[in-house]
Amino acid sequence: MGELDEKLWAVISERGCEAMRVAHAEAVELMRRLKAEKLSGLCVITSQAASRLQPAEKKDGGDGGGEDASGNNSKRQRRMAKNKRAT
Repeated sequence: MGELDEKLWAVISERGCEAMRVAHAEAVELMRRLKAEKLSGLCVITSQAASRLQPAEKKDGGDGGGEDASGNNSKRQRRMAKNKRAT
């Protein structure tokens, strides 16, 4: 399979770069696990392209809420706050 078996691939999400320098099959498996955690924006790209991105800010457990490294609320929190204001 050539390039697909080489550790040329990376997985990115809404949090940033989740993994770099993995084989394509490993990247697909990681995407499946992250999707089960309800993480958005999942994509397999080359590690070369991913090297320009920030590493993913890992959550330390809990309900998946909280603030990211930039101090912005998560997308889910912003949506919930908007819905509360609308009612």
